[in-house]
This record gives sequence, C-alpha cells and structure tokens, in this order.
Amino acid sequence: MKCPMCEKGALKKGKVKETMFGVDLGEFPADICDKCGESFTDSATTKKIEEAAKKKSI
Repeated sequence: MKCPMCEKGALKKGKVKETMFGVDLGEFPADICDKCGESFTDSATTKKIEEAAKKKSI
C-alpha cells in the first residue's frame, strides 16, 4: 500500500512506541512508511492506545 502522506513510500507492518504528554504508553502494531517514517494505526489499535492513556490518567 502506498503512503498517503508522502505518496512515495510503501507501508510495512511494524510496531511503534506511543507516548502522550511525555508518558510512555507502550508499543503498538502499525503500518509504517519505508520512506518518510509516518505511522498509521487501525481503529482497534487506536482504541487500545486511548485505553492505555486513560489507565495512566492522561
């Protein structure tokens, strides 16, 4: 799949470290562009990130 941000790279499966306001929320699966490095999570993963933030009172 082509990267929607740079339109040059391909998206590869990987993991990204998520932080919010300097607090580490953990690593989550994502599609990562092999050119610009932008990462994209699906809706289920985004919900898990939001839940992790809520557990840490963010």
